[in-house]
Amino acid sequence: ADVDAVFDEIDLLLDAFPWSGHVTCCHALARGVPVLTLAGAFHAGRMVASVLTASGFPEMVAASVDDYVRRAASLAGERERLRGARNARARAFRASIVCDGPA
Repeated sequence: ADVDAVFDEIDLLLDAFPWSGHVTCCHALARGVPVLTLAGAFHAGRMVASVLTASGFPEMVAASVDDYVRRAASLAGERERLRGARNARARAFRASIVCDGPA
C-alpha cells in the first residue's frame, strides 16, 4: 500500500510509548496528521515530544498517562476540525526548525 495513502486515512496519530516513533511522527506531520505523544522519562520516550515542541505543536505533548488518555478522547471527538487543519499543519511542520536542514 502507498504510505501516503495510508496517512490520508488517519485522523489522529497516537504515538507509541514508552519508545516513541520519531520517523512515523515526522511522516504524519508532513502529511498534516496531528500527533499526540506522552513525554517519557528518557530520550527514547521524548523524541516525538521534542519534534512536536520544535514544530510548534507543544499542546500535543501529554505530561501523564491520564493526560494522554484525556487528550486522545477529546481529540477523537474533533475529527472534522483536525481534518480541516491538515494543510496548515503540514505547512507549519515543513516551515519549522525540524525541517530546516541548514539550521
